[in-house]
Amino acid sequence: FNARLVDCVGYVIPSATAPATPTSNVGTYTISLNGGSATNYIFTLKSGILTITKAPLAIIINDATRSYGTSNPSFGATYSGLKNDETIPAWSASPNFKTTATVTSAVGSYPIEMTTGTPRNYEISGVTNGTLSITPAQLTIKAKDVSKIYYEENPSFTYVCTGFVNGDNASTALQVQPTLSTTANQASNVGTYEIIAKDASSNNYNIAYSSGVLTVNKRQLTAKVGNYERFSGEENPLFAVEHD
Repeated sequence: FNARLVDCVGYVIPSATAPATPTSNVGTYTISLNGGSATNYIFTLKSGILTITKAPLAIIINDATRSYGTSNPSFGATYSGLKNDETIPAWSASPNFKTTATVTSAVGSYPIEMTTGTPRNYEISGVTNGTLSITPAQLTIKAKDVSKIYYEENPSFTYVCTGFVNGDNASTALQVQPTLSTTANQASNVGTYEIIAKDASSNNYNIAYSSGVLTVNKRQLTAKVGNYERFSGEENPLFAVEHD
């Protein structure tokens, strides 16, 4: 207040008010003077301007995770510097986030970046990129069931895969093919034997295994006896039984 007026007697200082509150948007607001009197002065009231400027805002893009062969999730962010108990800022232009990863991208880490976004009442002071982690998809390798006749050599073992995505197959997706084995050999008795699959590897899949069954069936055996003669009144000869 003017020093000369302070020295006067019988004065009332005008009140200054503006319509802005802590939640008012960035912009300019008129500061109005009202009232006021002094014994020796006639007041001329001149309005002022309150300028609300943008507060600084740091944006931290949230990390995200998905499995290989699936679509990217929705991306979001957290904010440092928000006022008035806000959880998200009001936007003049909505934010957009992007990553180079597509549904066919390999297992690994990919940056998530903010491409657009203009907060109404904040000035972006910095953006921290997030990370999209692509984790392996689940793949099951099952040994196929097979059978053989007793005392035959074991047949070739094969397998089937369940869980491929993106058009993958065993040739393209498995860096190391599985091994298939059983405890049965040529001389193993009739019965069932587990066929174990193991030792495959893939960059984009977590591999689980399912065993198959080797069934050893009975071999056909023919027993025969030859023709014999004897005289009447004699004992039967000793019959020899042969097989093939």
